[in-house]
Amino acid sequence: MSGQFFFSLLNPVVTAMLATTFLLLWRQRPDQTYLAVLSLSFFACGLAFVANDFMQPFDSPLSRIVANVFFLAATVGACIGALLRAKVAVPVRFFALVCGLCAAGFCWFLFVSPSTEARIYVVNAAYVVIGSASALALIRARPSSGLDWTFVVLMVCLISLGIIRPFAAFMDSLDTYGGGALRYSTYWATVQAATPALAIAVGIAFLVALAERVNDELRLEADRDFLTGLLNRRGFHKGVHLALAGNRFGALRPAVIMVDIDNFKRINDEFGHAVGDDVIAAIAHVLTKHGEADLTARTGGEEFTLFYRTGTDEDLRERADDIRLAVSQARIPEECPVTVSLGLYSGARHDTIAEMMAAADQALYDAKRSGKDRAVLGTSTSPPADANLDQRQFRQPKTG
Repeated sequence: MSGQFFFSLLNPVVTAMLATTFLLLWRQRPDQTYLAVLSLSFFACGLAFVANDFMQPFDSPLSRIVANVFFLAATVGACIGALLRAKVAVPVRFFALVCGLCAAGFCWFLFVSPSTEARIYVVNAAYVVIGSASALALIRARPSSGLDWTFVVLMVCLISLGIIRPFAAFMDSLDTYGGGALRYSTYWATVQAATPALAIAVGIAFLVALAERVNDELRLEADRDFLTGLLNRRGFHKGVHLALAGNRFGALRPAVIMVDIDNFKRINDEFGHAVGDDVIAAIAHVLTKHGEADLTARTGGEEFTLFYRTGTDEDLRERADDIRLAVSQARIPEECPVTVSLGLYSGARHDTIAEMMAAADQALYDAKRSGKDRAVLGTSTSPPADANLDQRQFRQPKTG
């Protein structure tokens, strides 16, 4: 009896732990709605086992309805969680229709034509239909990774259990009324035994999915500048080399614009670093909106770089004019006039990013030396072959 008690206790304990885990995760990441749905799903599953295994004094039609409502809610919740995680539209009306038909059939075979086996077939049919609809929706979303396919596999497991157990009961391989009640039958024993494994598998899959999302966010954050939200030098370096890898045969003519805020040290000295940060953020906004670049990065304190997979000299001049005009109209404190200097370079078809950056940097230097607040088109400087984004040679430092 003691062994049976602890066996019955296994599912409520496992599901309660999983429910609590996902509830705490959701409180940390409230934007991930599927975590809350999944927590409710595990709680419902645990309550279903409690209602069926520990409410013997209340073993009545009402307790059977309550237990099966919780089981159905747990199944639907897990499917909805998988769909929300994959950003797939939840077929709410269809799920509601299936649940309604299931409730009608369950009540019919509970009150009108009592049959334990028939109720088992009705409930499992609902699991199969809901699981199949969810699996098809996930497949239509074109899973792009092994993790995405894992959720499809879990749906297939749910469908399989919804078919195999009722079929075994139909073939008398599992009895459904052992000891005078369903809770003592071999059918229910298989439910008790299989559910923890499935629940843990579902929980692990969602935890791995969350970990992968967090890892992606951290990787993205590592490639971004905190102040502006633009790519930093690391992210720019990765993005450019990825873009140039697709230009192996020189089909495109990549281009670069380097932008430097004029007299930025004076802005910091006269108005403070807080205003300086506002200026940097404002220029970043202008470049994002008017630069129309494939990649936009903050590659220095007050220096920005725009990369174009293809662009002519005329294209770059137009972009530079748009940027300078937008900067003059930007929302920057009136007592803090801001201008920018730009170095433009439209590369040869086989130029490396180091060669383009060196040419644009030299053009930017010429713009500064010529009076600032202007754009200068550069020519190739042919730097050493081992030059890279982090090792650029300058004739002399730019001033302001």
